[in-house]
Amino acid sequence: MADYEGIGETEEYIDMVPILKNLYLKVVSFVVFWVKFLICFV
Repeated sequence: MADYEGIGETEEYIDMVPILKNLYLKVVSFVVFWVKFLICFV
């Protein structure tokens, strides 16, 4: 939860954005890899 009146929670929320983006990209690339891999055997 972000605290918009102060600094405390807002910084933690902002720090999570790049981490979540990076995690999303890793998941997408993992799925794309396995889809390509499985298509090779079909």
